Order: sequence, then structure tokens, then C-alpha cells
Amino acid sequence: MVLFICTDCILRNQQSKRVPTGGVKLNIKSQKKFLELRGQIAKKGLNVAKLAKMIGVTGTCLYQKMAGRTEFKLNEIRQISEILDCDYNFFK
Repeated sequence: MVLFICTDCILRNQQSKRVPTGGVKLNIKSQKKFLELRGQIAKKGLNVAKLAKMIGVTGTCLYQKMAGRTEFKLNEIRQISEILDCDYNFFK
């Protein structure tokens, strides 16, 4: 099977800087926090799904909160801080 890609279409998409339908473009600060939190989770030998189960939310819900699409509740911040041994200020 051979796939032909129109280079004009690629250039137009790059120039428009549009976010794909249903996507959320994260700013640099939230991307950095997301990666830091993923690192903290991995350091404890966990993954997002396991951490989500520990705090009583779904993996999808926690992932959306980590990505900045929805906000953490105060009790979730407390639980995650205790589990990951990190400061509350990490979530600012």
C-alpha cells in the first residue's frame, strides 16, 4: 500500500497553528508541571491509573486534571501529596 501526502496540506496545517478538534493546547507552565508530576508518580513506582484508584477517581479523570483540563479538588491534592511525599505548593 502506498500513501501519498499532499505537502500543501501539511504546510497549511503548520501555518494555521490550529489545535485538532477536541484537543487542548497546554501552555509551557502546565506542560512542565504535567511532566514533573508524571516523574513523581514514576519515582514512587506507580502509574496514573494506580494513583487514580488510590485517590478514588478514574484514570481518565486524573489524567485530565494533570493536563490542566480540569482542576484538582483540595482533598485530591492532599491525598496525592501524601502518597507522593511532595509539598502542596507543587500544585500551584
